[in-house]
Amino acid sequence: MNIYKFALLIVFASLTGCAHQQTSYELVESVKYEKGAMLGNYRFGVTEEEVNEREYIITAKLDNGSSTLRARNMAVYHAALLADTKGYSFLMVAGTKSGRWCAKKKNMKSGQITITDGGPRTTVKVKFLSGNPIDKNKLKAQSAQEVIEDLQGKVNADLSAETVDLNSDRNYEKCWNNRF
Repeated sequence: MNIYKFALLIVFASLTGCAHQQTSYELVESVKYEKGAMLGNYRFGVTEEEVNEREYIITAKLDNGSSTLRARNMAVYHAALLADTKGYSFLMVAGTKSGRWCAKKKNMKSGQITITDGGPRTTVKVKFLSGNPIDKNKLKAQSAQEVIEDLQGKVNADLSAETVDLNSDRNYEKCWNNRF
């Protein structure tokens, strides 16, 4: 292990010992969808982008102590709440893209890149369906109410210190491995 990786590991280990404030479920922005307009501009929490009345793109950007699964659950949970609020009984996840956001700094003299933060981000494209789809299995449609009931506890659960440390290590490692 080179000296930079070791120093980075020590810094991250000391940071994970601090009190963790997990990103809570909250809608932070609701906008009309414009291709590429939000790229790099997501804030912590949930952003909804309206494509049309029945289609939305939902993005959950979370802190470094959270997992990609929690980000996905939060995005789908928000989609189900939105479907229910708008009077749709079913939703279909038409696409999912999960990854990580990474904050980096580059030393101008040495060119050394340092990862300063990173965490999960998941974007789901959803379509809302009214009534009872004839073949909901074929469409992979889910009941909005069932999704809400299934994910509410998972989205709002407090994470243990061990889980936060594990997630943080994974997020930093992924950012470190993709730093160039």
